[in-house]
Amino acid sequence: MMEASLAPLRAGEATEWAQGMVDSSLHRVMSVKGKLDTTIYAAVLQSRRTVDLRGASASYDGKYYVRRVTHSISKDDYWQEFELVREGLKSTEATVRV
Repeated sequence: MMEASLAPLRAGEATEWAQGMVDSSLHRVMSVKGKLDTTIYAAVLQSRRTVDLRGASASYDGKYYVRRVTHSISKDDYWQEFELVREGLKSTEATVRV
């Protein structure tokens, strides 16, 4: 991560520093963890696939990679705990599948 000194910066240096901060923030990994009732979702998440997330706001909606899924199965229930990941905030796609 870039650090600014306490000395005043020239306009060009300030612009370079600010652009560096923006560029480094674009490569952060977003991680989402949750629990899902498969009877409501009507499908089973599979790791190493992609899934569309919606309803979490414009910044968090979009396509994610399913990193991990843990299944909890009983006589009456089937739950999945999951972890989704993607690079950066905001979706790269204009719409999310329903």
